[in-house]
Amino acid sequence: GMLADMAKAWGGGEVPDALVGWYARRLLLCGAAWMGCEEFEKGFACLDESMAAYRKWASFAEGSLLSIGNETGYKDIRMIKDKPILILPDGTRETIPEADEWTLNGGGKGMPYYAMTHLDGWAWFTPVVGHPVYGARFAEYIEKAKKLAEE
Repeated sequence: GMLADMAKAWGGGEVPDALVGWYARRLLLCGAAWMGCEEFEKGFACLDESMAAYRKWASFAEGSLLSIGNETGYKDIRMIKDKPILILPDGTRETIPEADEWTLNGGGKGMPYYAMTHLDGWAWFTPVVGHPVYGARFAEYIEKAKKLAEE
């Protein structure tokens, strides 16, 4: 999606570490939306990238200082992982206004599994569940998401 692409652009082609959780959530939403539109290949591609981003986010230690930018801007500003706090180059701490769990970590690495198995709130996935061509593949993705949640 466009917002996910902007995160890569913000990081000069790579998603800045501080935005990886947010990016994972955006891709999960894009994947779900593509599935709802019956654009299954695009949906699976987003789910692959989303789960990789959730895994990367989980690899950062709690309290890590993560870069929010790149060499062309904001490279010396850090965010504390899972906290709505920026550390400016002079050491000043600033709170990120209106930051919540979804902003900071995309809901955590269990979010893809939750989304794919709770169709009452994530009905976008309904067209792929039991689909004669893509249903079995989606079931494999549910298993991948379950393993990610349990890592």
